[in-house]
Amino acid sequence: MFRKLNPLLLKGIENNKNDNSYYGNEERKLLNRIAKYKNNYFAWVTNYASVKSYIETCYRNGIDEYTALRRLCDGSPYTVAEILGKNE
Repeated sequence: MFRKLNPLLLKGIENNKNDNSYYGNEERKLLNRIAKYKNNYFAWVTNYASVKSYIETCYRNGIDEYTALRRLCDGSPYTVAEILGKNE
């Protein structure tokens, strides 16, 4: 994701470097803030994708979503062996 984001941020900063209007300054501030804190801003994307993948994998293997989430929140998520039924 950051491979695509970084060039876009740089392009936006470059396009606005000579715009000294109120909106140009505000846009430049926003782009700089996103560039500086991008890891924090977009951490939820990675976390969301991981949780969604875990839930979908559990569901496809006969484990209901609530139980999978409950175990995840309790700090003891299903292992791959448990999900695939290899501990039986």
